[in-house]
Amino acid sequence: MLFFGKRKGILYLKSHALIFFPFKGVSIRFDYPADAVADLEIKDAKKLESQLSAFIKENRIKPMRLVFVLSPQTYFQKAITAPDEAGVKTEIEQFLDEVPFDRGKMTQRIIEVDKTRHVFAANKAFYETIRAILASFDFEIDAVVPLSSYKIFSDAA
Repeated sequence: MLFFGKRKGILYLKSHALIFFPFKGVSIRFDYPADAVADLEIKDAKKLESQLSAFIKENRIKPMRLVFVLSPQTYFQKAITAPDEAGVKTEIEQFLDEVPFDRGKMTQRIIEVDKTRHVFAANKAFYETIRAILASFDFEIDAVVPLSSYKIFSDAA
């Protein structure tokens, strides 16, 4: 722990790996075990927990406050502009129906910039499993953010 609190960093979640980017220090990559994570689904949570835990211990990664940044490989996105609210709702529902995750395991966010709604959908169980493993090591997760949302806001500025 630092004088003013925990170190801070970014955890970049990809479809086959995660990368720790501490604000001070060197980045470090963990590849998911192929039989534990496939197609953005957790197939064997115990194996993932065991190997990620060993990775954290072996690399002496200290607890930190993290922002999870989701790579574009880990979510689905659609920009929607429709002439009326009913059309927008219909397009959002059609998009979400096409996402290959069960609605009960999916998280969705809508960011409206100008007159465009950017809809994001991800497998919540995927990143929540990783969040729970890290929490057992006293990591704190401040936010989960899709990478392309940064571009949306920077283009709007």
